[in-house]
Amino acid sequence: MLKWPDTGNPVLLPTDFSDDAAWAALCKATQALSDEDFQANIDRVSNPSFDGLTVEQAMALAQKDSRHDFAFIADRSTVTDSEQPILAMSN
Repeated sequence: MLKWPDTGNPVLLPTDFSDDAAWAALCKATQALSDEDFQANIDRVSNPSFDGLTVEQAMALAQKDSRHDFAFIADRSTVTDSEQPILAMSN
C-alpha cells in the first residue's frame, strides 16, 4: 500500500522517473533557493513507487497521510520542460 512520505518538512516528490538528470538538476536548483535570509525547508523524496501517480492520487495520499499543509510534485511536465515547472499542492 502506497503511503505519503513521513518527513520533517514538506516534500518535493517526483511522479515521473524518466529522466534522472532532470531530477538531479531540479534538486540542485531547489537547494540553491537557500541563502543567508531564507532557507527552503523541503525534503526531496525520490521513491519509484510514486512513478505515474496522478495529481489526484497524490492529493488524496497527502490529505490522508501528510502532516504538512502543502507539497510539491515534479511530474512529467517538470522533467520535460526546460523551465522545470513544479506543481504546488495544498492539503
